[in-house]
Amino acid sequence: MRGLIWGIAFITLAAVQAIPDATAEAPAILQWSATGEGNIAANTTFNGKWEPFWEHTTELPHKVIVDGGNFIGSVGMHGPVMAPFGSDGTLYLRHSTLKQSSIIFQKPCTGPNWQGWLRSVVHENHSMADRQLTKVVLKAKPNFSNRIPLWVNRNFVMGGHESGVVLAHAVLPGKDAYSLRFENGEVTLSIDACWRLNPMDKAEAGSLALWVAPGPEEDSPAAWRRVFRREAARWHAHAGNTAATDAPDWLGGMVLYECNAGGHIDSRFSDVGGFARLAGQMPMLADLGVNAVWLQSIHTHKIPPNPMEGGWNLYDPLDFSAIDPILGGEAGLHALCGAFKANGIRFLGEIVPHGGHSKQGLALERWWTRDQNGEPLRTWGGYAMDLSSPEWQRVMGDTLKQLAAEYGMAGARVDVADGSGPNWHNLPHASASTLGGSVAMLGAMKSAMAEAGVQPVLIPESFDQAEYFPITPVGYGHDTWMMFARELPGQVHNASMMAETLARFFNDDYGSHPPGARILRTLNNHDTVCERGRTMLRYGAGLSRALFGVCLMVDGLPMLYQEEEIGSFFALRDMIVARRQLPEFQSGAADYECVEYHPDVFGCLRVLDGTKYAVGLSNLSGREVSGTVTVAETFPLPENAEAVDFVSGRRAPVAGNRFTWTMKPYGTALIRVTGTGEGPERTVPAVAPVWREDADGEEPGTMRPPVWRVDAGRVVMVCGDVFAEWVAPSGAWVEAPGVGGMARFTAGETVLELEDTGGHVEIRVSGPMPTLRILNSRAWAVSGRTALLQDLSLRRHFPWPDTVDYRWDPAMAWMGYKAYTIAPTGRYWESVWEPLHPESGGLGFSGVAGDRLVLDHVRFDGVNMVLQEDLSAPEEQGCVFTLSFHGEDPALIKEIK
Repeated sequence: MRGLIWGIAFITLAAVQAIPDATAEAPAILQWSATGEGNIAANTTFNGKWEPFWEHTTELPHKVIVDGGNFIGSVGMHGPVMAPFGSDGTLYLRHSTLKQSSIIFQKPCTGPNWQGWLRSVVHENHSMADRQLTKVVLKAKPNFSNRIPLWVNRNFVMGGHESGVVLAHAVLPGKDAYSLRFENGEVTLSIDACWRLNPMDKAEAGSLALWVAPGPEEDSPAAWRRVFRREAARWHAHAGNTAATDAPDWLGGMVLYECNAGGHIDSRFSDVGGFARLAGQMPMLADLGVNAVWLQSIHTHKIPPNPMEGGWNLYDPLDFSAIDPILGGEAGLHALCGAFKANGIRFLGEIVPHGGHSKQGLALERWWTRDQNGEPLRTWGGYAMDLSSPEWQRVMGDTLKQLAAEYGMAGARVDVADGSGPNWHNLPHASASTLGGSVAMLGAMKSAMAEAGVQPVLIPESFDQAEYFPITPVGYGHDTWMMFARELPGQVHNASMMAETLARFFNDDYGSHPPGARILRTLNNHDTVCERGRTMLRYGAGLSRALFGVCLMVDGLPMLYQEEEIGSFFALRDMIVARRQLPEFQSGAADYECVEYHPDVFGCLRVLDGTKYAVGLSNLSGREVSGTVTVAETFPLPENAEAVDFVSGRRAPVAGNRFTWTMKPYGTALIRVTGTGEGPERTVPAVAPVWREDADGEEPGTMRPPVWRVDAGRVVMVCGDVFAEWVAPSGAWVEAPGVGGMARFTAGETVLELEDTGGHVEIRVSGPMPTLRILNSRAWAVSGRTALLQDLSLRRHFPWPDTVDYRWDPAMAWMGYKAYTIAPTGRYWESVWEPLHPESGGLGFSGVAGDRLVLDHVRFDGVNMVLQEDLSAPEEQGCVFTLSFHGEDPALIKEIK
């Protein structure tokens, strides 16, 4: 015998209790092992758990399991038991008491070049009373080699044995929710199998799959991971989890933008102003490169004028047949959809199947999810509808069908797709409302939208359950955005550690999902903004861009959350447009180990059709790096090729799978390796940036000093068609005698001095700080410590129209980390998050004719400088900015100050 492959494997049948007999004895522990052919023994103790033990040798399973053989052993006071092998090699082990019994069976599960087992449980009620089952736990303790890397994710636990074979674990769950973990050397499958059994009824749980397969010919970590992915693909095919192939052709090139017509979550969905206001942002999004929008729930959800009455947010819908009149009703949604279409943006909506307090949910009270005592659950505050209900599936399907038919909706994000937990009113199998109900609900939604002539793109909010992918190929990417929200922020001062974390994460994730799956890759969504704040708070501008570059280059579908582009419009635009020109990054195979460059740089290779190669690089450090990019010889690059960066347009010759490259701080490169001399199609943004950035640095353009004047008590500075006015903290400005060529103005205790120094105007302020209002700009820029922020002067925030009778209190907002005392509506830049560059810090504003008003060499020793929209400005003035200087910023909590 060549040593044990699995040291132990055991099953726990948890929380089995009598109804209503609370004194019934608990199941027993039964331990058993197979240390060699025919050498089997067992014993029993009673301590509330039942844990059978197996051991397997490196011999193939048929050497251990003999057709027609019997397991015979002692179970203490109960005497001998017999566990027969079936003719198909299945081993059955029954443990019985007077009131219940369980059958644990090990069934051979074989395929080409692999031998395996499925381990499952059937539980029977032998008593005269109802009994409950709430969980089944199956465990295995594989004898993994310490020198071979493990591959652990939500779908698989795999490793290698010293003998050179793969030891693999996966799940066949049935209809129950489950989780697969690997901790302290043990594989644990927890199945939330919830049943209430009548006398003589039985319950079946899912299976833990264990199998042995040939290892790699080359004994290297990369080779082992390739074999693990091979086994994962084979298992998904065996389990029937291959991703749906009927998705629309445009899906691979999708760049998604999550938004809400009421406003972003920082403001409790309340600072944009409705469908008509959001429609005004569509040209900007199209220019950014976004080609699909996930528009959050649009159904009636509040009763004005109290924003808390009748629904706490848009995830508590009141009526699935009514488009929210607060947002603009049907007419407003039609207008917004017209803006989508005019700008080449596909509309993905949202559905909330837990039902909220909807009138449709109220009408189906028999399908409310209930606890073991029959009381309705109030998950998310509403009715917590049972997703396995055929009637409720029709309601959800008809809702999506109507939106697809009338508004051209191409798909939807499905909120809380995993359901609201077991429904103990739906018996005997209470947990059929979980995974089984979710799969049925998604299928009903897809079929209903297909009836409207749509190939729907459904995005279920879940932990990317493998069982969902045969219905929709898109996964929500929960682990991705939680990694960006919770793990990576603690590493921001160590670029090489971040690069290692990212490489490890995407290496472990790649291949774990069913073949053809496409996972969302995003730094933020509304949930993480609420919990952890904006990426600017976590990472600063420069690193945020670099990490979004990672989302663009890895396998999956990139997504931006609402207003995360502020300050980075032009930089993100260059990256997004580059990705959309490179199908390698949209659909190519990925490798996260074969690119070597610099420890501070995340890199990957994408290969399309086995012949087209692209390299993605993202510099996670705030310094320039240079070196040689080397691609492993496993992927032979074309001879006499060039490396062409579709972001910057830079080129470098490739020789021997290597090329020399330099990256700017926090820069991203999406590089095609080509021998044809092709390059990116350079597109011109609709509005030019204040400053241009190229490979050689910033280009400041022509500068001339502004002209100032006093106009009706205002001090106004004019630079071409851009002008700005200094607003006194109180009263009007009064011109006072100056010295030499200096102009001097006072307003109470505030003194404002302006002096033309030849090409520049020097401005000095003492006393209470005034505010600078900037009007008639088309773009703005801030030279920050980690990045040059540049964006459009686009007004994004508006008060609610009087006609909707809805008012919003900014103090009621949700804010990540509670950094603010009120919602930071309209704050486009703050020095507390992105300080000015210590050597070249400044702000700039450009107008229609290209004139620029530039504030450079800014020195301020207060708490915060804030550039924000002037929300009180008349709408016809467009986007009016205010630049305020806070000695004490009342919007910030004291810990931030």
